[in-house]
Amino acid sequence: MKRLLVLAACLAPIASAHAYCVHNDLANRDVRLTSQLGGRGTLQMTLRPGEKFCCAPKDTECNPEGKITSNLDLEVAVLDKPEYRCGIEDRSGAILKITGGGTARVVPNPKAKSALPYVVRVKAQDGRDVSGPSGVACHEFKPKGN
Repeated sequence: MKRLLVLAACLAPIASAHAYCVHNDLANRDVRLTSQLGGRGTLQMTLRPGEKFCCAPKDTECNPEGKITSNLDLEVAVLDKPEYRCGIEDRSGAILKITGGGTARVVPNPKAKSALPYVVRVKAQDGRDVSGPSGVACHEFKPKGN
């Protein structure tokens, strides 16, 4: 019994270090996830309804700083027509920020009368909801000039 307790105490720090994950909790729309990885290229994938992508904190292929507290900029798009871009608008488009151990869930907007049909709920590595009371908005994408 004593050995089991020592083993559990040794493994506890490993169990607490978890991956960042992006979940597509939409029933009928795909979600595209894109991240610029500095000089290492671009991470890009499409998540079908119900799918998720997770990256271990120390995996520098998808978390360049390799830390649970890293700050990552993700581009999240709800695909089909019309397309929606989720996050805060900046010069290069909509950016969603997540920590190296955080979680983002693309979900239908629970506010039925909202003009925005989708939002993202974001939690930091400690489980705190950092997306605000209404979630991070997904706005309809309108290419410039249209």
